[in-house]
Amino acid sequence: MLKRFRNHLISGLLIFLPAVISIYIMSFLFVKTTDYIFHMFPAIYHNNIEVRIFIRLIALFLLLSCLVLLGMLGKILLIRKLLQFGESVFLRIPLLGKIYNAIKQVSEAFLGYDKTILNKVCMVEFPRRGAYSIGFVTSTAEGEVQYRTKAKVINIFVPTTPNPTTGFLIMVPEDEVIILDMTIEEGLKLVISGGAVVPNYTPKPDIKKFNS
Repeated sequence: MLKRFRNHLISGLLIFLPAVISIYIMSFLFVKTTDYIFHMFPAIYHNNIEVRIFIRLIALFLLLSCLVLLGMLGKILLIRKLLQFGESVFLRIPLLGKIYNAIKQVSEAFLGYDKTILNKVCMVEFPRRGAYSIGFVTSTAEGEVQYRTKAKVINIFVPTTPNPTTGFLIMVPEDEVIILDMTIEEGLKLVISGGAVVPNYTPKPDIKKFNS
């Protein structure tokens, strides 16, 4: 019972903390940047709402520019090595290391940094026969999973709506997976919007229409 409670607690923290920490850090940096400007030039913004809004917009632009610059510097070999060293140290911190690693993996998958995680968009009959879900092919099953199945199976990640960072890992026979032509980004938009944002599609002559 205690072990189950601990596992549920850790799972809850892994879902709750990344979002809260990310929002807190961004808010903290934004507020601190603008407050620093206000303290430097108190006479400029005193009783002037328009100027305060303008300064906060400038601060937001500077914050985004710094993040972009950090991403560019991360591609330089020496700086990348330093970042990797810092990351390895951070990963050793209990709990925070696991949270950081989870955020990194999700970010790489859904921001397109590592295109090998989500390979193709597909449709599978899930959670029951006759009901189709949008999924993402991650890889071909290997090891014991493939050894214990007769058919060649594909690993499919079926995300939830509107939060695609959670979902289900299902293993489907290859001949039951319907590969779609839409891009990963289009598939994610379709999932996040709950089907409201449907990508344009021009049918190919050799693809059969099943609902005719």
